[in-house]
Amino acid sequence: MPESAGPALQRPEAYASFWKQHDGGLPWYTWMYDSRRDQHEAFERWLDAVERIRPVRSVVEFGCGMAVGYADLFADREYVGIDIAEQCVHWCKSQRHNPRHDYWAGDFIRSDWPRRFDLVLSQGTIDNTYDMDAFLKSAVAASSGWIYITAYRGFFPRLLDHQYEWSPEHGCYYNNLSPARAYATLRASGCTDVAILPSRTGRTEIPFETLIVARTSGSI
Repeated sequence: MPESAGPALQRPEAYASFWKQHDGGLPWYTWMYDSRRDQHEAFERWLDAVERIRPVRSVVEFGCGMAVGYADLFADREYVGIDIAEQCVHWCKSQRHNPRHDYWAGDFIRSDWPRRFDLVLSQGTIDNTYDMDAFLKSAVAASSGWIYITAYRGFFPRLLDHQYEWSPEHGCYYNNLSPARAYATLRASGCTDVAILPSRTGRTEIPFETLIVARTSGSI
């Protein structure tokens, strides 16, 4: 079992060791995508509805891995995938050839954003980070329109604060996100139209994930 670390505000020295060393390659990232296909399909339905009002022309994805699914979905628009695992970024740069796309290696929580994107997307990544509020604030800073973030470990409506669990074995956190805390963080960051909802999965082990959608102060 992971050992409790309390509120996580500092990045541990061993952080992200699992992803940086993982050698599963494209088959593993494809399996990961397929294991949550319902959530990807829900996102596509949301995107279709939003684009009936205004097109989304630029997207940045936090925790892109090998960009399974989204390199194809966003083939006709600007897409930047960011991941802390450099081997994934190198693979995407060498194997995914689209002049509209780029891939960056780095910690998106710590990133300084030279520009903003119409949409900041992240699927099942915030749960494993060392500071979930900082993650949300970084997403807001990178967005000129929307953020769409899912927390894969479940929906925890009674939590008043985030719960952090550090796994020394994996070099990452296994966290439970507090909807109340996330809502307060986004509102304090200037977001409007904030929705934090259970997203049905159809899976017995985790019947609901947490879906976070918000419009940022940079919206037009």
